Amino acid sequence: MTPWSDYVEVHWGCDCQIYVTPIGRQEICVAVLTANPKSRLADVLEFFPSVAKRLEHAVALTPEMGGVSSSLTMAEVTRKSAIPVALIGDASGSVDAIAGEGLTLAFRQALALAEALKRNDLAAYESEHRRGRKRPVMMSRLLMVLSGHRHLRRRVFSAFASEPSLFSELLAAHTGAELSPLTALQTMWSLGWRILNPQKTAKSIPIARESAVSQLG
Repeated sequence: MTPWSDYVEVHWGCDCQIYVTPIGRQEICVAVLTANPKSRLADVLEFFPSVAKRLEHAVALTPEMGGVSSSLTMAEVTRKSAIPVALIGDASGSVDAIAGEGLTLAFRQALALAEALKRNDLAAYESEHRRGRKRPVMMSRLLMVLSGHRHLRRRVFSAFASEPSLFSELLAAHTGAELSPLTALQTMWSLGWRILNPQKTAKSIPIARESAVSQLG
């Protein structure tokens, strides 16, 4: 079907998320992230009526496929031997898919490895690999906390709805932008205040079927 947006949409429900990604002029990719290994797209669409309506006349081009998502940390990602070995991407450890960081990490690790090979210094890659994983790992843990605490999630979404700049700043930090210590402190203070003191003017989120949509450029 024709994509209805140029953006990736993340719809967050009670027990799962749906990701809608435009991948061509007449193609979209729809993915479900859930802790229930038996769930299928058809099972969860009832919780996302707006998405279900858009997909009413869509034609599936491939069979539905699934895989395990988890966080995995390797003790080391390089090995100095007769034939030196270096790992990148999921082979070098993974971050839960809820963070949306898989390909980004692989590309950044490839660049770091290229620089290390240029200097003949695999130890530098080992250090850069550990440093580059810290933010994605932290963000995935925070998102997993939100995934498991429905009421906290509703308050965070309400805070984003009442002050969209908070979402923009946190999304920028999540995708690797450097925030000054003062900006980071102000953002976290403002978010914390709004979580503890939800405003009546914030956009309401249905208790039974919340659905937050984040448009990621």
